Amino acid sequence: YRENIRLIDRNGDGKLSPAEINTNDALQVLGQAGIPWLDDTADGSAGSGLMHHKFVVIDGQRVIVTSANLTMSDLHGDFSPKQSLGNANSLVVLQSPAIAALFVKEFNILWGGRTRGQTRQSVWNR
Repeated sequence: YRENIRLIDRNGDGKLSPAEINTNDALQVLGQAGIPWLDDTADGSAGSGLMHHKFVVIDGQRVIVTSANLTMSDLHGDFSPKQSLGNANSLVVLQSPAIAALFVKEFNILWGGRTRGQTRQSVWNR
């Protein structure tokens, strides 16, 4: 627990500011790196609840499939109460362009292929 706080509490004041939390937020990191992503709020809504899938396709070569919500809370537990340890989850990394293509196809069927103003062509077929 203390190691997690030290990792995120950059200025050591014992408080977690939004800026400190966002430093380790996966979506913030992806956005800052210019990597396109989308979620079910891309249409301006509060979220459709359409998908509960938890997978990441990397460069059309690898797929990460997990039961985890990719949040600090789910992976490591809440910062308050301190006894929170997160959830027991599973994660599998598959190295297979064929399987990656199937996951991209599944995503496009469910989602419709749009990411924050981009078309499927520009995101998936580079």
